[in-house]
Amino acid sequence: MQVSFLKAKKDNICIPVMAESLKQLMADGVGGEEYAVCDIIELRIDYIKEDIIEETKKILGYLKEIFPKKLFIVTYRTAVEGGMGDLGGISEELFCDEYKKLILQLVKEVRCDFIDVEINRGAHIVGEVAVEAHNRNIAVIGSYHNFKSTPDDEEMIRVLKCIDSSEADVLKMAVMPEGENDVARLMKVTSIATHMFDKPLITMSMGELGTISRVYGFLYGSSVTFGTASAASAPGQINALQLYKDMQIAGNIKIALIGFMGSGKSAVSDALTSVLGIACKDTDKEIVSKEGRSIPDIFETDGEEYFRTVETSVTKEILKSSEPMIVSCGGGVIKKEENRELLKEYAVTCLLEAKPETILERVKGDTNRPLLKGKMNVEDIDALMQERKSYYDMTAEVAVKTDNKSTTEIAVQILNEILMFIHKY
Repeated sequence: MQVSFLKAKKDNICIPVMAESLKQLMADGVGGEEYAVCDIIELRIDYIKEDIIEETKKILGYLKEIFPKKLFIVTYRTAVEGGMGDLGGISEELFCDEYKKLILQLVKEVRCDFIDVEINRGAHIVGEVAVEAHNRNIAVIGSYHNFKSTPDDEEMIRVLKCIDSSEADVLKMAVMPEGENDVARLMKVTSIATHMFDKPLITMSMGELGTISRVYGFLYGSSVTFGTASAASAPGQINALQLYKDMQIAGNIKIALIGFMGSGKSAVSDALTSVLGIACKDTDKEIVSKEGRSIPDIFETDGEEYFRTVETSVTKEILKSSEPMIVSCGGGVIKKEENRELLKEYAVTCLLEAKPETILERVKGDTNRPLLKGKMNVEDIDALMQERKSYYDMTAEVAVKTDNKSTTEIAVQILNEILMFIHKY
């Protein structure tokens, strides 16, 4: 039941509870809008100071009375895994034995929906716990945490395969990014992994840099994201109510990329599609498909005004579709007021900026640029960019410079800029 729920509903929000005792939990109180929007509550029992088993029973019983329709995860994290547990500071070998005993005792005595088991403690421990857990209709989350870095793609896939080959029912991976590319890699690996494994996936890139992975995760394959009602249980968690609102917007979002020809719209839209796993439409390509001829042919035969009329029709059709989408807009789409209004109404519009020198370097060998015919030089490109600057400024909600950056870096920066823009309103 629990695993099928995660498969059927991808935008699950989980709130961690980190009370030292039932007495403290009751004193602090639970409830409010954050809990109203969450689907799962995680009880972090490594925060419990005395008699973990008995206190866990009491806290779970109390929470189930208040939230009878929520699912519950029970989790014990050590300091290495970002938690408070140490089981007395014993050796690693003895710790694994004591950890296994604790988890097995929890499974036997505590009625929860999921038990979280760290894969670094050994796949054999996951297997032993799973035997007992499954007998009691408790699903096992096999977790991997790396608070220092984001492993390379092959290693992340290897870890997920290790968890998948165990008896765990859910695969979980949390890693720490050192740059935008790390965040994008985690997101892309998750998307790939959804086609490799039948089991639900929970992944996140931690810290402030990885916040976008918590908001957009359900789009590319992560079944659960973690938000807070009070204190955070891991770096980068945000308020659950804000997270819910962000995810509602993300589920229907259209990100429109505008900018001068050669600013990187096509390449960046491909990167965003790869990261988010959602569809992409290119207005110029759609025009070519609709007309059955190239853009230079349209300009030469029917002129720019005809081209702009077709462009408006195509742009309107794309933007009014119902699914989330990346839209790569032609360089001159912003010249018509109707197009600017469409972009403002139906999309979050991002301006990609680049220096004239960068533009020239990118387009100098491209013969499919009728407006630059005879003007392949920095001065003419700069003059044309200045003509359009006011249009770009009145249309764009966010802007990102693309000079000397990889497309994945730009994609992550766009998603971060969009989040900041959303939070202003």
